[in-house]
This record gives sequence, C-alpha cells and structure tokens, in this order.
Amino acid sequence: MIREKRRKKRIIAAIVKIVTVTAVLAAALFAIVYFGFEIKKVSVQGGTIYPDSQIMELVVTDKCRDNSLLLLVQNLIDPVDEPEFIEKISVSLSFPSSVNIKITEKELTGVIKYSLAASLTASGDVMSSSDASEGISGTYVYFDSEGVVSEISDTLLSEPLDVSCVFRQEPEEGEKMSLKGSGSLEYLKDTLYYFSYYGLTPDSVNISERGAMTADFGSVSVYLGKNAHTADKIERLSKILPEIRDKSGTVDMSGWSDGGDDIIFEES
Repeated sequence: MIREKRRKKRIIAAIVKIVTVTAVLAAALFAIVYFGFEIKKVSVQGGTIYPDSQIMELVVTDKCRDNSLLLLVQNLIDPVDEPEFIEKISVSLSFPSSVNIKITEKELTGVIKYSLAASLTASGDVMSSSDASEGISGTYVYFDSEGVVSEISDTLLSEPLDVSCVFRQEPEEGEKMSLKGSGSLEYLKDTLYYFSYYGLTPDSVNISERGAMTADFGSVSVYLGKNAHTADKIERLSKILPEIRDKSGTVDMSGWSDGGDDIIFEES
C-alpha cells in the first residue's frame, strides 16, 4: 500500500515536472517568436510602378504587422493578390526582424489603346483608339517583347512604347495579339528588337491596316514602310537620326534597301 502511494506521488511529481517544463518552454518559445521576430525593417526590391509604401501596406497586414515570422507564414498560406502589372510578390527574412519583399513586374514592352465601344471597323476588325471616336473611355493593352498580352487595364503608364494599330481579334491576357495586316505582329516584334539593339527609343509607333509602319522620334517621323530590310533600315536610321534629331520633318525609308541612297528627308 505504501509502495503504491509512493509510486503515485512519483507519477504526479513527474507529471507536474513535465507540465512545468512544457509551460516554461512554451513561454520561452512565445517570447522568442513575439519579441525575437518583431518587425524592425521592411525593404522592397524590384518595384518601379508602385511606391514602396503601397507595397508594404499590401503585404504587411494588420494580422501580422508586428511579427516577421507570422508574416512569412501568412504569405505562404495565403499569398497577397498581385496588383496590376505585378507578376509575383515574394516575402523572405534576412534576419528575424528584417523582412524582404521582392517584386517581379510583368514585361511591358509597349501599350496599345483602343475603345471597346467603338472597336469595330466596317470589315469587323477591332480598331485602336487612334481611329476611334473621341470622348469614349479607352482600355490599354500592354504586351511583352513576344507580342503576348501582359495586362489589359484602364491605367496608362508612361514607360511602355505607345503603339497604334488595328486588332484583327479582341486581345486576351496571356495570348498573342492578332493584328490587322499580314505579318504585322512579327514586323512589330522585329522592329522593336532592332530599335533596342541600335539604342533607338521612339516616342510612338504606328502600323497601318496595310502593314506599313511609321515611328516618331520627337518632331521627326520615320516612314519605314512594310516589312522588308528592317534590320538594315534601322541600322542606317541609327546613323542618320543623330544628325536630324533637333529638326522637324519626315524621313521616308519605305523604298530603301542595304546600300541604296534613296532616303528622303523632308524638313518642315
């Protein structure tokens, strides 16, 4: 009987000890998590469209405003919805008290404005807003270097190249654009590539329904014509443009080929 009582006392003592140790460890763990992961610094990298403060407000919510570990777990379980023009938002910790937010923005090579309300030509093509009626609210179609639609938005950003063209089919996000004019999309892609290669930055580009292209550089309009000798034309243009950049007029390269002299500049 005495042995049984002693055994029960030892069991109770052991249980009390385990509970006490567990409580102490839990309290220590809570203190570490609560005080050791207190957010003291938040840095945002890779963002150019939204201010850092706006990204911080989006990611660091009220639920985990003071704790970096809770913020990290929250982001893994329920990531924030990316705003327009943002491909991905990643959250990591460099130190327990330092939060890093990395922004991956969508590739925005150019933007085309068109109006759904005045979008159809007589032939049934979707028309860009440059040909649409004034006073109708427009939508902006952003595309990447491959001609894939990155974003369709009512917000106009200043950086992407302004392109005017006619859509053969209504654009869809994640799909390649279908443009009026045989080979117009490939022509646009190639031209933008060579502009970048030769360090030329046009203010705007226009592709007609017949597939002829015009590029504006300040007060100089360059008529490139249809898709022929594109690389040669732009290489030659890169040598001509510095000489006439401060002037106003039109450069006609539509009939030019490598080695030819038939480039006409009409000053206005």
